[in-house]
Amino acid sequence: MKAIRPFLLAVTFLTVFTYALAQTKIDDFFYTENLDPINDSDRSTVWTNAVDASSYKNPQLVWRCFDQRLEVIYSPDEYLGKDQDISVQYRFDGNNASSLQSWGFSTTGTAAFAKELQARIFTLAALKSQKVVMRVLDYSSEAYTYSFSLTGIKTVLAQLACADSLLPSSSIEGSFFVEFSSPLAIPAVYRKIKTVLAPGTYTEELNLVRAEGIEISFSETKNGRSVISLRGANDELRSNIERLFNR
Repeated sequence: MKAIRPFLLAVTFLTVFTYALAQTKIDDFFYTENLDPINDSDRSTVWTNAVDASSYKNPQLVWRCFDQRLEVIYSPDEYLGKDQDISVQYRFDGNNASSLQSWGFSTTGTAAFAKELQARIFTLAALKSQKVVMRVLDYSSEAYTYSFSLTGIKTVLAQLACADSLLPSSSIEGSFFVEFSSPLAIPAVYRKIKTVLAPGTYTEELNLVRAEGIEISFSETKNGRSVISLRGANDELRSNIERLFNR
């Protein structure tokens, strides 16, 4: 879906779009995976609901992908107007509030979406925060203010290909068995480091953290690459592990 210049479904886009697809709850967020049927580009959506809304209102703060671009949309579940840009202000945690900004409007006038640079700045701040308070002014300058929890935002935005360039390098630990041609297999723990290079592009480095019965040490080459050395393993096992993790 296009958010679009301007996007067509506004408040109903979450009712129609997200509920039509499988939802995954990640902390205080929801995630729906969606691929463009023509080119398989990511058009997935994540959103969080206001924590202080009344039972008959459903304000939402939304991130989604379109054309490899990250979009941020604020829907207070009110009619805002559609004759001019929407005035939006926000405050992360206990920091100073932003200045009043002009965001785009939907064709139905019920949601505001950040322009491209605004979306990047907003998202970078959100990634370092626990909550955000959003305020939007409608066509008559009436303000609607809601709070949103950002718990889980790093994890949920990692699901969106269009958000890669904004995410910090991440480190993920896991376990596996190192197996070779011989029947010997040893339990091991690795650390996988994901480094974002550009939107949709990243590298992954696998580092051995520990393995049963083997002493592991790390050193760095002149180009900064980590190299491991092993003690306590036979020659065959040591050479195979070093080749696996030093490539």
